[in-house]
Amino acid sequence: RRLDQRHAGGGGPLGLGTARRGDDDGGGRGRAISAWVAVGLLLLVVFTAFVLRLAEDAVRSEAEQRVRTTAELTARLAGEQALRFGEVVEAYAQRLDTVPAARRARLPAAQQARVQRTLTALRREAAGISGVVYTDALGRVVAADPPGRPPQGTDLSGRDWYAVVRDATGRAMSRADLPPGAAGPATTLAVPVTGAGNVRSGILAATSVNRFQALADAADDDVVVTITDPAGTVVGRTDRPPTRLITRANDKLVASALAGASGVRVRDVDGRPTVSGFAPVRGTGWAVVAEVPATEAFADVTRLRVTLLAGAAVVAFLLLWLLPLLAVRLGRARERIVVSERFQADLLPTDLPQGVTTVYIASEKRMLLGGDFLDAVRLADGSLAVLMGDVCGHGPRAAALAARLRASWRTLATAGTPIERLDVLDRILVSERPDEDLFATVVVAHIDPTGRHLRWALAGHPPALLDVGHGVE
Repeated sequence: RRLDQRHAGGGGPLGLGTARRGDDDGGGRGRAISAWVAVGLLLLVVFTAFVLRLAEDAVRSEAEQRVRTTAELTARLAGEQALRFGEVVEAYAQRLDTVPAARRARLPAAQQARVQRTLTALRREAAGISGVVYTDALGRVVAADPPGRPPQGTDLSGRDWYAVVRDATGRAMSRADLPPGAAGPATTLAVPVTGAGNVRSGILAATSVNRFQALADAADDDVVVTITDPAGTVVGRTDRPPTRLITRANDKLVASALAGASGVRVRDVDGRPTVSGFAPVRGTGWAVVAEVPATEAFADVTRLRVTLLAGAAVVAFLLLWLLPLLAVRLGRARERIVVSERFQADLLPTDLPQGVTTVYIASEKRMLLGGDFLDAVRLADGSLAVLMGDVCGHGPRAAALAARLRASWRTLATAGTPIERLDVLDRILVSERPDEDLFATVVVAHIDPTGRHLRWALAGHPPALLDVGHGVE
């Protein structure tokens, strides 16, 4: 009755205290997990933003560089084309170096025929030439191909290229104009012809229409390339050859390229953000502008942003779901280990008779909860009863059976039958085991009060070892 009262009086508060302690541990673990998840999410956000910024900058820089390279490459090709065209016209001009100076825009018949053949050969050799003229030193037409009256008239002294050739010794590229009947803006390349005594005898001029359109059409599909003359008049535009004189002199990038600068800008064109590259055409004073809508130029930025954010979302999901799950499972595993250690400690004696020492070491951490049990009891006559046993397997079932066998043996030993009544222990095993697969091995011993005699019995257990001081038997 007193034992029941003691447990009734202390059991309630003890159980309540244990429950509260468990709640506190669970709450602390939950707060720790929440803190780790919050820190992980914060680091993930910072890292994602940092990587996204670097990646977007790299993609934007690459897209801008591509547009700028297109402009510079087109400008280089335009310059080379103009150079080759000029070399061809100069070569034909050298054929006319011995032609005498014309008088009143007329030459002797033989010389006139020679000049006409030269003009026809030049027009046929150089693709894209719409007309060739030869003037005297005053700019009056001496011969033309196709023959007849040139579209610009018979006096070309008012043309811009005439003034440049007259005042200098090199060739000149004219500004774009729109001759009558021409399909688009035309440009003229003029070269001086020097006669005897290094005296200028005339000027050879070749006119081409849309000569640089092919360069503009050779750009990438999503890039619009515009080529202008020194005055900013469009002479070529991707997929849209100009049919009239269109000026872009007010375009700041065209003005910058005409001034010799090159670069790339993101600006607003017709209400749309546009990536624009610009470059000068060396040796001609012309300009090239390459343009791509920002939505197309930076399309990879959007795809990159979606990919990175999707990856970050997956990582965030893992942080919010997997990390707490792992933490809970680790916590439960830790609790099972603690319970196993406590349960196994309960299977080992805590109050041993004087002179008896026990050592128990589990072979593996996961085997802490096993079927091993041992005990020692000092009997009334001073003798000592000793027990060691092992229930097969590991886990709660083996440990529970081991606890019942140890308690039963202690009762038998206290009654004075530690060895002789192993049959009773066997019957207890058969009646207490949850299934027929469980069995136990046992070794029991009885040591007389003098400590000189020992009787023992084995029930399937490995034999005991005796330390005799100088060895083990």
